[in-house]
Amino acid sequence: MGARLPSYSVIDIRLDKTYDKKNYSLTWFLDLQNFTSSNIPLMPYLTLDRDEETGLPRLNPAATDSYLVKTIASDTGRLLPTIGIILEI
Repeated sequence: MGARLPSYSVIDIRLDKTYDKKNYSLTWFLDLQNFTSSNIPLMPYLTLDRDEETGLPRLNPAATDSYLVKTIASDTGRLLPTIGIILEI
C-alpha cells in the first residue's frame, strides 16, 4: 500500500520589528527556516527519463504506450534565510 515518511523535526526562527506611524506601518523581518539544518525526509521527485541528445522522453520497451520514468532524490538539510520588508498604508 502507501509508504509513510519517517518523523522529523525542524526549528524555524523569525524576528520582526514594526514601526507604527500615523499614516503607515513599516515592518522588517528576518526569517530562518530549518535553523538546525536538519535533514528532512521527502518523497523523491518523479520525472520522465529523457534522451540526452534529443531531450525527448524515452519510450518504455516493455509497454510502448508509456514512457520510462526516473526518480531524483530530494535535496534538503539547508538553512533557508529570508529578509523582508512589509509596508502597510
